[in-house]
Amino acid sequence: MSTTIPGWNYEQPTEETMLGELASALGGDENAVAAFEMACRRLGQRRPVADPDDLIRVSETLQELGDLLRVTARSAKIRVSTYQALRAAYAPR
Repeated sequence: MSTTIPGWNYEQPTEETMLGELASALGGDENAVAAFEMACRRLGQRRPVADPDDLIRVSETLQELGDLLRVTARSAKIRVSTYQALRAAYAPR
C-alpha cells in the first residue's frame, strides 16, 4: 500500500521500491532479491519488510555488503528517513 504525504506528493518508500532500485544498480531482479534476502537473513527480518524502521535497518545492512550496494542502499535509507521526517512533521496533532 502506497501512502503519500499531503502537499508533498512523496510516496512512502517500500520493499518493492527498494528492490527496484537494487535491480537497476545490480543488473536484474534476481541479484536484487538475493542481496535483499541476504540482508534480511542477517537481521532475522521477515519479508515482506513493511515498517520504515525495518527498511532502514535492511538498507544499513545492505551498505555493509559492498561498494555498489553501499551507494544504492544509502540512497534508499535517505528516502525512507526523509519520508519519516515529513510524515512526522505533517501528522495530525
